[in-house]
Order: sequence, then structure tokens, then C-alpha cells
Amino acid sequence: MLEIAVDLVRKKQISAREAARQFAIPKQTILNKVNKSHTKSVGCLTRLSDDEEAKFIKVLIAAGEFGCPLSKLDLRLVVFEYLKKNGREDVFNGEPPGKAWLYNFLSRHLSDLSVRSTQNIKKIELRKGLMSSWNILEI
Repeated sequence: MLEIAVDLVRKKQISAREAARQFAIPKQTILNKVNKSHTKSVGCLTRLSDDEEAKFIKVLIAAGEFGCPLSKLDLRLVVFEYLKKNGREDVFNGEPPGKAWLYNFLSRHLSDLSVRSTQNIKKIELRKGLMSSWNILEI
């Protein structure tokens, strides 16, 4: 609704006061968006940097490709151990990240990750996959 109100005010079809009344949005909020005063994303900052989250995504993908996907609990524990080793265990009050953090992390990276149930694979298929990845590493 905010985007519609801002669009109407930008096109000068209605005034900011009228948009505030019609859409039940504070007039100053509409004016801030029209004037591009507040361009930051909505919500609090993430606990990990974008670079750190990208590294965890790479680890999750690599683990899955090697046939050892991490569970949700595994991911939370890996993040906690990472923070402890880097002297940042206070990020989650000295505890592993909670389920809410995990849900938000996964929702931020829907295009890269998916939650799946594991499947048993035959040993021969696993060997083929490992051998092809070893060939890549030898090059």
C-alpha cells in the first residue's frame, strides 16, 4: 500500500495528505519515500555479515554435493562454533542461533538453498561423485 501511495504522490495525482488519509499511512512516511530520504531496508541488521552468510552458503552447497548435507541443527551448531572460534559468541548471547534466526537465514537465501529430506545413495554412485570431484582437485 505504501508503494501505491508513494507512486500516486510522485505522479501528483493526489497530495501526500490525501494519500495519508486514504491509505492510513503517516504523511511524513509517504513524503520520506517520495523524497528518498530513507532508502535503507526495513528491519534490524543481520547477525552475520553478507560475506559470512555467503561463505556458509558455499559450505552448505559443498556438503550437499559431497553427499553429506547438513541438517538445520548442524547449521546452527556450525555457525555457533564459527562465532566461538572468532571470539564473537556474544552475538547470540553465548548460545547457538535459534530457530527464528535459522528460518530468517533460509528465507533470505531461498534462491541458493532448499530444505530437502536426505536419500540413501548406493556406494558406487558415491564413489563416482567423489572420483569426479577428486579429478577436479588434481588439476
